[in-house]
Amino acid sequence: MNPNQSVRWKDILVQLIVTNLFPLSNSGYGTVIGNHSTVINHEYVSSSAGKALLVFNKRTQPAASHSNEATYEYWAIVNGSQYTYAVEGTVVGIANSVKNEFIQLLHHWKVPKS
Repeated sequence: MNPNQSVRWKDILVQLIVTNLFPLSNSGYGTVIGNHSTVINHEYVSSSAGKALLVFNKRTQPAASHSNEATYEYWAIVNGSQYTYAVEGTVVGIANSVKNEFIQLLHHWKVPKS
């Protein structure tokens, strides 16, 4: 998977994001997740890249879109030595089963050593 290219995997639309942000503190993950997002839950999980912050959020459309439609996302965020790396998983199935699928994916994730 190349950065910023989405791939469908099981019930998740997955995208790798390599930010130009320096490693973030625990409370700084909002800058990675972005606008129009409400965090529902966050916790630490293990991944092949080490400890990852797993964030589950609900994303709404901007007010100008005049839409009430929302999407649900899982984010796994890992701090490298120079940058922050994230895998975004947009739920396209049932959110309850997607969490385990997403965590399973993280056990195969390779974060660049930088």
